[in-house]
Amino acid sequence: MEGKYIYTNNLLDNQLFVELHKPKIDKEKIHLLIEQGANINATDEIGWNLLWHYIFEREDEWRDEIESKIDLAEIQFLIDLGIDIDFAWDKQNSGYGGLNCLYITIMAKDYETTEFLLKAGANPNCITVNSGETESLLDRATWELGTYAGLKKNKIWTETDNAIWGLLCNYGAYSIENLDALQSIPKTNELRKLDTQKELQFFGNEEAKYKAYKPLFENLYENKMIYEAKGICCIIQLKNLEISEKGISGTVVPIHIISNHYNLTIEEWDFSTSWHLMMWSDLDTCIHIPYASYSLWFAERTIKRVEKLIAENRFDEIYDVLYEGNAKNSKQHEQKETQKVIREMEILSDFAKCWKNFNPYYIKEHLDKNVIYISQWLENQLDGKNDVWHYLQCKLKEYSEKTEKGTVKAKIGYLKHKKASYDKVFGYCKPCLVVTQRGKLADTISVIEIELNEEKIAKINIGDIPKNDGKHGLIENPFGD
Repeated sequence: MEGKYIYTNNLLDNQLFVELHKPKIDKEKIHLLIEQGANINATDEIGWNLLWHYIFEREDEWRDEIESKIDLAEIQFLIDLGIDIDFAWDKQNSGYGGLNCLYITIMAKDYETTEFLLKAGANPNCITVNSGETESLLDRATWELGTYAGLKKNKIWTETDNAIWGLLCNYGAYSIENLDALQSIPKTNELRKLDTQKELQFFGNEEAKYKAYKPLFENLYENKMIYEAKGICCIIQLKNLEISEKGISGTVVPIHIISNHYNLTIEEWDFSTSWHLMMWSDLDTCIHIPYASYSLWFAERTIKRVEKLIAENRFDEIYDVLYEGNAKNSKQHEQKETQKVIREMEILSDFAKCWKNFNPYYIKEHLDKNVIYISQWLENQLDGKNDVWHYLQCKLKEYSEKTEKGTVKAKIGYLKHKKASYDKVFGYCKPCLVVTQRGKLADTISVIEIELNEEKIAKINIGDIPKNDGKHGLIENPFGD
């Protein structure tokens, strides 16, 4: 046996690996090997199982020695033999240890095989640890499609990227924050009979809420929650907690003050509330108690993230975690926001063509009828498509007549930005257009930002490069070369 064909020291198991590396697998031979004692769930010396090998070696992204592509009938054959479709490589802090073979098909942008595996029952919510951070399969897919594949290869998300990401969402994939929240609600037979989200989002339904919330309060991370009422936000710890079929009561001890707009003296206090008054928030990691005007966040990951921000004195980012960061976990919201950012990138690319060719027609159809144009070189803003369009025509015509070809350059840049939807695609960086005009004494550099109203440009803002103070500033590529 040649060295390159040694996958495991067990001869029968090794022969299974050899068979799966052939252009077309011999089903009869594999049946025979299994009858002789070969293990369909054997792993090689680095820890991959047969399904990982089969998919990895046949994807276009990595295909080397094997000329054949993936045959879904062959995958079904392996599944029918009992192969573990959710097998995860036990490689910690690798970025994919703990993830199943869906990770390979997502990396390869293989929509068909990804859909097949999901239909066959592959878990869309497996998790991994990457550089000490716990992430879900959806989190990794967002990174791989949105940044690695997007910026490094195609500059923007492709239709395939969107389709794969949407496919995962449609099969119930969640970000890690949302998984933390969902795991707090027990999947009991009683709750399966209910439209749980609807039942928990309104007043009443005491019995359902008792069954849902009781284990949540029994298993709080270090008995901590995040409490917010009007003007006050803090991390609290619950003492002397009593849970009954009617509600909960206990003592609240504030341990980290996040905000206190009215400079109130905040000391520990007693509290009680009934189950029927609690409302499950559409943020998915939060409970509202409207009659008393306060909210509680309970997910362990959310609390740890907020504690980290407090320790680093980054208080201005905490509300992004509590609200915008959690709101994006709605699958529909995530998809819509991501597509909007991708659309923004596409329009900026057309805007760049305007400057390179001194031709405004590239963006005419992108302008909203109520578009606003703001420039530090204009005394007043321009309102409406007609005025903005007329101004751009005149401005670019003037450039074409007075400027030498090649002295004006326009390219995509990235401004540091806190908004969560930019985190998804560009790592907390908002795309913009950087226009450089070569001058006799010095170059003039302008930054063009746009805001969209659905599909159209609602606002254009032109100014100098913002000062880089750590929170703001321009970087050409947030991910390096």
